[in-house]
Amino acid sequence: MIDTGSSTDILYFDAFQKLGLIDQDLAALTSTLTGFTGDSVSPLGATTIPVMFGGEPKSKILMVSFMVVKLPSAYNAIIGRPTLNRLKAVVSAYHRILKFPTRAGVGEVRSDPRESKQCYLTSMTLSKKPRAQPVATVPQYPEDSAWDPHSTEKVLELPLDPSRPDKLVKVESELTESQQVQLIEFLRKNEDVFAWSLNDMPRVDPEIAQHHLNIAPGARPVKQRPCKFALDQQKAIQDEVVRLLDAKLVEEVKYPTWLSNIVLIKKSNEKWRMCVDYTDLNRACPKDCYPLPRIDQLVDVTSGHQLLSFMDAFSGYNQIRMAPRDKENTTFITHNGTYCYKVMPFGLKNAGATYQRLVNRMFND
Repeated sequence: MIDTGSSTDILYFDAFQKLGLIDQDLAALTSTLTGFTGDSVSPLGATTIPVMFGGEPKSKILMVSFMVVKLPSAYNAIIGRPTLNRLKAVVSAYHRILKFPTRAGVGEVRSDPRESKQCYLTSMTLSKKPRAQPVATVPQYPEDSAWDPHSTEKVLELPLDPSRPDKLVKVESELTESQQVQLIEFLRKNEDVFAWSLNDMPRVDPEIAQHHLNIAPGARPVKQRPCKFALDQQKAIQDEVVRLLDAKLVEEVKYPTWLSNIVLIKKSNEKWRMCVDYTDLNRACPKDCYPLPRIDQLVDVTSGHQLLSFMDAFSGYNQIRMAPRDKENTTFITHNGTYCYKVMPFGLKNAGATYQRLVNRMFND
């Protein structure tokens, strides 16, 4: 479908699967899509595929970056303004035709009235389907109470250092007394490797790991226009920026070449999570094909062991520094200024590959 009112190109998940694409073909996204009705949806990710417009010899092939969404639709995809602009297309709704220049002349894409009618009828059928309504009773909590999700298993909170009762570790209560003693003794011997706050994190030596963007030569820097936020959202952004500054994760920057917007996502506790929309920056970066672990293989290697231990790599991405020449390219804009990350943030295209390299090297050594 051609939609001159859409600010992005959309590929529906059913069509994504029919093209033989898999989840590994998706690049991570932190942005959300909002329709004219105000409804929002989070894309599964982004994928870039070739699309041919028109028929030979008057045709054009463009690499189109689609946001993939999992929603019922009568259409396979929506071609929005970004691709129509690149195509230099002229759309006539009255004549049901799209025209665009090619080397062989003016290319055309015509609408099929029968297909259009069928899509319209299918869309009406989908819109009439009743939405599922929750039947469970959800307990109501006071707005000022801090709700903290907890494990369904019983754990014991024990201090590693008697002089620091605030440094608590959680130990499985069903372990035998001997196992608990051995585990606590092991943790106390290695207490210095644990971080109890952001200030306890010295960061990984740049000689071991640091994140490079490797922006493609010739890529044009993009400065996104600032978004408008309500007062409560501005306060949430400011509080988060102050926290990041205090932890020395970001720093103020002037005259950046790349500039990205902030995206706020509502958490289950009604608070805001601040993310940065690096969509434009990610487009300019080549994909790092370093292999990521498969979940099924990780589960298989645990077989035959009596105890299963988990390590929470708290703020793991933030342990890796950004390469000095690339950190200013992570600049984001707020209502109070522009800031860049000194450490690797979430949302960058190849952050997962950089982190996995570090983890593999850490365990191999």
